[in-house]
Amino acid sequence: MIDKITLTGHLDFVLLNRVTREETHYHFKNLIVNAGLSKLALLTSGSLNNNFINQIGFGTNSTAPTTGDTTLTGSYIKAIDSVTVNSSQVVVNWSLGDNEYNGITIYEMGLLTGDNTLFNRAVNTGIQKTSANSLSGTWTLNF
Repeated sequence: MIDKITLTGHLDFVLLNRVTREETHYHFKNLIVNAGLSKLALLTSGSLNNNFINQIGFGTNSTAPTTGDTTLTGSYIKAIDSVTVNSSQVVVNWSLGDNEYNGITIYEMGLLTGDNTLFNRAVNTGIQKTSANSLSGTWTLNF
């Protein structure tokens, strides 16, 4: 019998308007890009030298993800808040405060490794980021 690993991911987050206290919930699937799969292969060989997923990025490109994606357009990159790991899942917790990346419509998000390699990418319908709102959420990778 040959084992096969299937990696899927999904992005869940809440947009909170701090003035009205209104919450908007989002859920998107993501695409693990080729560079992310290469990092995963290096991880299994012990060749990463502590170069793991530790950042989240936000960008302005609304085109659908492809496996060849390597960057986010007009990106804002920041450290993730925390990571939880169990036997078949990695959950990345993240936030974007009301004082970060304002005046931009966010269409894309991605997780990045310590050397800024894009691991995965998700595209949404466009979120107008202003100082009146913040985002917080989880990015779950299932094995």
